[in-house]
Amino acid sequence: MCKLLMKSAYTFPIIKEGMKSAYLIKFEGINMSDCLVNETLTALKKRLVNQEIEVQGERGFLYKVEFEFNPPASDSKIREFEKNNNITLPVDYKQFLLMHNGAVLFEPWFGGGFELHSLWRIIDSKLEGMPEEWFPIGYQDGGQLFIDTSVANENYLIWLDSSILEDAKYLNMNFEAWLDRFVVAQGAKFWEWE
Repeated sequence: MCKLLMKSAYTFPIIKEGMKSAYLIKFEGINMSDCLVNETLTALKKRLVNQEIEVQGERGFLYKVEFEFNPPASDSKIREFEKNNNITLPVDYKQFLLMHNGAVLFEPWFGGGFELHSLWRIIDSKLEGMPEEWFPIGYQDGGQLFIDTSVANENYLIWLDSSILEDAKYLNMNFEAWLDRFVVAQGAKFWEWE
């Protein structure tokens, strides 16, 4: 879980044993080095070779998948987005945006990777008829991942695999738990497993 520290954004160099120079980023009271989002993405990126990794799918099928990480969103862009939409984004999701303002994860050569939207794409992807407090943050194979900004606890993620609102499924987790499990599941829709 992200730890809250302070109220302004800044970076300063840190060195950990066996690492090259890295940076600790703090924003809106977020200590990036203590967040699961940072730990998950850092470990994933260490395993990538030319932005690719081989994964094992169902029935032992092995294939290579690619990753694309957008540059970070600035703290001012995130604040502007929140102000313009009269919302407060969850801390763990802000941390992702500060690392990458969108990404494509587990993209096989035949398509179907998971797109995590950039801030501008969130607004562009908002569906007509959806509740005002639902913001689409990701897309894969016709399904959308939403943040429900009206939920006060950490179980704010929703998966909608159709255009029928009643089919929406609360995933009972936050973004950092979802991202960690998605990476461990090698890009599979673990939330659909029984």
